[in-house]
Amino acid sequence: MNRPDSGSALKWGIVLALVVLGAVLLVWRLGSGGRGSTAPVMVVCQACEFQGMAHVPICFDQWPCQCPKCKERKAFPATQCPRCGKLVPADPKAPPTACPHCKAPLAADDGP
Repeated sequence: MNRPDSGSALKWGIVLALVVLGAVLLVWRLGSGGRGSTAPVMVVCQACEFQGMAHVPICFDQWPCQCPKCKERKAFPATQCPRCGKLVPADPKAPPTACPHCKAPLAADDGP
């Protein structure tokens, strides 16, 4: 009688499990759960003064976003002052016209 080789069946089982795992990871990455659907943006939080990167959905336009540090929705995209170099929160609906630190004028196209 011909019995299937148990080693061969185990190998095929492992290959099938890896293929399924790869498909699940691909769907997750392309869906909303993966970093592939977000973009890093430099933000300034008006609640806790956090300055750093936040990952927001691509084509995000619901500012302010959630701060990565304090989790409040008070983080705005940041622009850098050309004079003092400090980061300034730049609300896309009402962009700043002057740096709050040194009062230098900010050009309209300095935003995110």
